[in-house]
Amino acid sequence: MDSMVPTYPRVTNPGKPENPRNREATLRGMSEGWFNCGGRCNCRGRSGCYCAERLPTKGTTLLYALDIESTGLSPLESKMVSVAIAAPEESLVLVSEDEVSLFRDLTSWLKNTRREKGTIVTWNGAGFDWPYMYTRAMTLGVEEFLAELTIIEHEDRRPVYNPIAGHNGGYVVSFAGHDHADIMRPWKSWSKERNISNSLKAVAKANGIDVIEVDRTKIAELSRAELVAYNISDVAATLTLADTLGQTIETWKDSLLIAPR
Repeated sequence: MDSMVPTYPRVTNPGKPENPRNREATLRGMSEGWFNCGGRCNCRGRSGCYCAERLPTKGTTLLYALDIESTGLSPLESKMVSVAIAAPEESLVLVSEDEVSLFRDLTSWLKNTRREKGTIVTWNGAGFDWPYMYTRAMTLGVEEFLAELTIIEHEDRRPVYNPIAGHNGGYVVSFAGHDHADIMRPWKSWSKERNISNSLKAVAKANGIDVIEVDRTKIAELSRAELVAYNISDVAATLTLADTLGQTIETWKDSLLIAPR
């Protein structure tokens, strides 16, 4: 991939999201190290794609942090508008109004045979991201995505919150030969000891990670630049928190409960 040499995308908290000056500062903060690929990576330009390279990780397990953004929490009444992956060697954000293209580009990126198999890490992915994507892909008939997905409801992955619409619990997952680990769970006791919410934003801030906060009910109102910045903020925080776990993450892999493809 042709690219500039980026710095790690630590995005400064913009403050109140309705302030245009704060939004502009957010865009400047996130753009260093991330660029519009113009179709140069594996997405072939089918979606709005923003890329970065060489995000640092400490552990021996190859991690791919994944985070989606959607216009709502119910996959029956909303849709996915962006998906981000943060990895040591190559990262990207895909943005499109066409959900099918998002699923196809994500599948193509993770399925790429040049890419080493690793562990996809999410924050509450067992309870939200994966069941949400599964429902949307089933609704849209995206066979390419579904063919690579193994998703099985499991008692050990029961959501901390209420299951999303159309689902009764949480899931163990593998995708395109990659393992999966939901890192919200290993951070739960740490959060409880400090009397803070076990949410991505709260745990990230408690660990000195700058994050962007927006009103989740207004995701659809964000500009493309704001959406990209927000998705980058979440996925970068997820990767950092996953990496902070070190070898502990090995005990939270879904492959302990399901044989990945």
